[in-house]
Amino acid sequence: MKQRSGGAFIAVVLALSIASRVAAWEATVDGTDHQRQDGATAVAVGPSGDVFATGFTDDNNFVVVKVSGTTGNILWRQTVAAPTGPYPYGRAITVDGAGDAVVAGGGNMTLIKLSGATGAMVWSYTLSGSTDSFGLALALDGAGDVLGGGTQRNAAGGKDFVVVKLSGTTGAELWPPQRIGGLTSDVNIANVVRADPVGDVIAAGVIDDHSFDLVKLSGASGAELWRHAGGEAVAAAVDGAGDVVAVGWDFIVVKVSGTNGTEAWRHSNDFGRAVALDAMGDVFVAGDVQNATEGHSDGAVVKLSGATGTELWPVQVISGTAGLGDHVNDLAVDAVGDAIVAGQTWDVGTDFTILKFSGSTGERLWFTTIDGTEFGAQDLASAVTVDGAGTIAAAGTTVNRREMTGYDFTVARFSDRISGKKMALSGDGSTRTLSVSSRDPLILASGHGVPADPTVGGAVLELSNPTTAETAAVMLPASNWSGNTPRLFPGTQKYRYTDHGSAHSSILIQSGKRLKIRSRGPIPFSLNEPSQGSLAVKLTIGTGGFRYCMRFGGTILADLPGRFVATDTPTPDHCP
Repeated sequence: MKQRSGGAFIAVVLALSIASRVAAWEATVDGTDHQRQDGATAVAVGPSGDVFATGFTDDNNFVVVKVSGTTGNILWRQTVAAPTGPYPYGRAITVDGAGDAVVAGGGNMTLIKLSGATGAMVWSYTLSGSTDSFGLALALDGAGDVLGGGTQRNAAGGKDFVVVKLSGTTGAELWPPQRIGGLTSDVNIANVVRADPVGDVIAAGVIDDHSFDLVKLSGASGAELWRHAGGEAVAAAVDGAGDVVAVGWDFIVVKVSGTNGTEAWRHSNDFGRAVALDAMGDVFVAGDVQNATEGHSDGAVVKLSGATGTELWPVQVISGTAGLGDHVNDLAVDAVGDAIVAGQTWDVGTDFTILKFSGSTGERLWFTTIDGTEFGAQDLASAVTVDGAGTIAAAGTTVNRREMTGYDFTVARFSDRISGKKMALSGDGSTRTLSVSSRDPLILASGHGVPADPTVGGAVLELSNPTTAETAAVMLPASNWSGNTPRLFPGTQKYRYTDHGSAHSSILIQSGKRLKIRSRGPIPFSLNEPSQGSLAVKLTIGTGGFRYCMRFGGTILADLPGRFVATDTPTPDHCP
């Protein structure tokens, strides 16, 4: 999104807690002319957890940066000398298994590969022909070769649907660019490219101005194998059998055979924007539905059977408090089959909004929002992804005119694994004293009224020794929790637990800031070994809600029978 503010327009890449204006790290990419626009348009996370982003500075410079996922320091920055043309900046980015970045953009449909270590150019490719072209879509196949999709002006004044396949090693064309449209004046655009399990190519978009088109091309030669038409396709996914699910205008969802393109089933509602599959091949679709009562759109997500297209749970509507039109822009599915959606909801202005839904029931498990510092401005989440460890990253825009940065591209990352400041455990079995603290901007507290709100679902505190596998659990009922109601900045939730009974306990969770646990009472944990080595703490909120996981074992101040003290532990590799 390119929008102008009154001052310098700075591209900002943030690893935020999902709370207003609180960053684990913040990196800005600024051009040389502060009266012109800078912005990030796409983001990806590499295998080591570092963040790659692409976009533009000074209105149209094609820029790629790599930012440390740990510190937020810019590790390198490259300005790409791309040909001029429409949208002459980075539009899509992915990272290969070696950690190198592949980027697509324009003008003239440019694809590049940059060294993940240094940012040095490995290769650069520009589509031959008219410079009135740009790249929109990008994917890697199983061999690491590069698929690109976009559009290019043709001799008749229309635009061709274009797909290319390049060597991931050299950037050389592996087959000639495949153009659909020919000498026509129609607009033809490839919005999506995907690789199927055997290396053939699925491209989706629009052909002849209005058709919903899926095209399968041979991965070996680029030859067209089949085509399916029926409306503009904006997103697609390929299942393990090679069958294709696509979504487009009018919330049309179709599943077609990967073998011959015949339609297996069709489902429609209003407007679809994103599609994702779970491990079973069932289908999640997100987009907008019309609110007939209030006369505006609401965001929506639905789960369909991959086999039949029937609804496995009904459409879940997402609506802000102002009733002025809400949208879902993207979704992802995590390893356990829950759906995470990203979009914007109206409150005072619009909020960058992330929600999680149960894959089995459709129940809203949690939600959270980000606001920029410009009160009442239009913030939005445009993309979301989740890795195998459950870490969620979302990208979008927040407005921060108080810092004179205007519309900032924002990336939010959070997970159930947080760093720990200090842990102390002492006493005998009948009376243990436990103290745990964390100051980590990745601490996230859900919005109110959902199962991840501890005043609704309660919580469980678990203490464990990873070496001996000893565990102890303390139940924290919902009746002892209280929470605030944020006003100016949704997403700054705070919850407090107080119990003055036999297990005298207090817990504070402050989104984006801190977690404090204090307990004195009968915690059933032995602590009688000569040493513990390390201890882990896990606080689970509600049903299907948040977990906060820490493992203390780095800087140990005391480790003897009856007493363990450790400080400054980093984020653990996993949450047990």
